[in-house]
Amino acid sequence: MLRCHGVSEKASRAMPKGRGAMAILILLLVGHESFAMWRMERRQALLAAPLLSQVPWGSTHAEPLLFDNAVQESKDQIYRNFGLKPNIGLQVRKLDRKGRMSDGPVLRACQEQVIPRCFSSTEDFFREKKVETKLEPWRIPSGTTPEEAIQRLKQLVESYPPGHDGIDSGGCRLLQVQPRYLYAQFASFIGLISDVEFAVSEDGLVQLRSALRSMAPDALGTVQTPPDSLVNAKRLNWFSERLRKAGWTAPEITEQTHPQYFAENLKAGLKTIGLEFMPEKDGVPKPDYL
Repeated sequence: MLRCHGVSEKASRAMPKGRGAMAILILLLVGHESFAMWRMERRQALLAAPLLSQVPWGSTHAEPLLFDNAVQESKDQIYRNFGLKPNIGLQVRKLDRKGRMSDGPVLRACQEQVIPRCFSSTEDFFREKKVETKLEPWRIPSGTTPEEAIQRLKQLVESYPPGHDGIDSGGCRLLQVQPRYLYAQFASFIGLISDVEFAVSEDGLVQLRSALRSMAPDALGTVQTPPDSLVNAKRLNWFSERLRKAGWTAPEITEQTHPQYFAENLKAGLKTIGLEFMPEKDGVPKPDYL
């Protein structure tokens, strides 16, 4: 079974490179059903083709074309969009529009106002927004050091099964493992990345953040910010279930704890049974970006 491993900068050699190769990719994409995600007709796509060589596909940051442990269906996918990498990491951050700053280094908050695609233990930037994204910090067991807690989280990331429960089929990888901080990436079917961070303080509190990126601009410069279809809840619940068994305080994310997160995902044309997503009607496919 596929598992997440450490940092791997090796990109897939299956993808052609260079401008000539880009032209080949454009022709392939025009005939591929997933090209509908660009929301252009075939003729529009051909007209826009000269622009595509100037548009950064995926992220403007260096990202692998494929994670090594992606499931085969994701590896076979032609269209890729890694998303726009946000300003992440532990920092002293602005907490509201009035310029109030955090007391110490914190993880990034969820700053989208209405789209359910993020959870963070840092206070919401937009206090009046409709979707509640705040999580209470987790707590490690008594007698466990922050360094031991990070190693436990590292072990869980390394044992995480890509594609479980219909999510993260693009694989996952560890990017940073420091004594009290961990950063990992999880990829969707088309490679759209979720940035996941944990930071453990001396008092045993665990800051956490899991967020689906906005998609990188398409050929027309449009940035899409789709809802996450519960991937962040499913992913964090996979971790918290195992940590609770080890004595951690790590509450489950449910419709009772975050009702608007679930309700707004429903409006995206899906319905939920527990945390299992199913099409609203027979024949309605799961979003291509997951």
